[in-house]
Amino acid sequence: MLPSTFLQCFDRSRLLASLSILTLASVLLMASALTPRLAQAQYMYLDSNGDGVHTAADVISATGSTLAKIYLRTNRAKDGSLDVCPTGSELTISSYEVSLRAVGGTVTFSNATNLQASYGLKFGNQGNNQEYYIGYAGSQLPPGDYLLAQVELSVASGTPSIEIVPSAPTVLSFSLTSFGSICEGVDFDNTMMLGRDWFDVDGLTYSPGSGASDAPVVSGPAHLSVRTGENASADFSATDANGDLITLAIGNAPGFVALAKLSSIPGQAAVRVHAFPLRGDAGVYEAAVTASDGVNVVAAPLRIEVQQGPDHPPTIRSLGPIKVVVGGIASIALEALDSDGDPFDFGAKLRGSPNERPWSLRCNGPPRAAPRPLRCRWSFDCDRSGDERRSR
Repeated sequence: MLPSTFLQCFDRSRLLASLSILTLASVLLMASALTPRLAQAQYMYLDSNGDGVHTAADVISATGSTLAKIYLRTNRAKDGSLDVCPTGSELTISSYEVSLRAVGGTVTFSNATNLQASYGLKFGNQGNNQEYYIGYAGSQLPPGDYLLAQVELSVASGTPSIEIVPSAPTVLSFSLTSFGSICEGVDFDNTMMLGRDWFDVDGLTYSPGSGASDAPVVSGPAHLSVRTGENASADFSATDANGDLITLAIGNAPGFVALAKLSSIPGQAAVRVHAFPLRGDAGVYEAAVTASDGVNVVAAPLRIEVQQGPDHPPTIRSLGPIKVVVGGIASIALEALDSDGDPFDFGAKLRGSPNERPWSLRCNGPPRAAPRPLRCRWSFDCDRSGDERRSR
């Protein structure tokens, strides 16, 4: 009987052990089903040579200044492979935080600039010679590649490299490297954090060579001639070898000069200078078109020569035939402009039957100088059916 009893106990133990293994496997399976997989296909990197990608050529120079641009891919890994949010949401971006650290030396961080135009809420933009933190928030943007910000670096001591790290505790205790997203993330907090939700980053290595930011180059005419009462324009363009964003502006210009943006992409920008002088603006004006890449500012001189032009008659917007029902009143809008800026008023000259009642003319305000038009409203009535009149 003992062998039989021993055999039963042995079988029962194996059964319990098998049940325990199955139960543990079920628990692990349930836990796995409840926990979303990591959306690890995000990539943040620094670019210092202006080509918009990260290569071995992206370094921090031992001398001069280095302009480092911060890029983020919200839905692609370093190798370019695409990813999606594990819960089915999109890997959008509504904010960003970046923590940088100098390793092997110290660095002077300066002129840190947010480059996302729709992100006006500042989390922080500060640092010391070891770490730096910048963070901004704004509108929800679709998944993709983004140029977030830029910062100027100068080596202060040692041979520092620059790393993108999960936080910068010497600057802010609550600093992160992350981006806000519709995607819930591992902790369901809609924050995709470096070191928790994603891991691909590339910084800058130290180099004894030159990494200074090159100044933009501006091209355009040096002279613009125009007569009073007329208009003239000149186009200017600028390029930047580092691929920096360029801001074009005009300085020391008279009030009759305006600047219109034609195009703007990283490393290139173009504008058109318009001049519309009025009577009394004759003379020579020394202006300058400036280009800034956030670090360097260059100017291209522009001499604007205004000559006295002839008197230009006012122009009025043409009107079509006007029909009035007997006993009715018609009202039309008039608009005229004098390119010399001379004051003027409207008058009515009638054609047709002498039995027609007088037409009245009233203006919405006093005459205004060009190039803004004067607008009035003309009201009239007539006493005969079928009359048609045309304004002159």
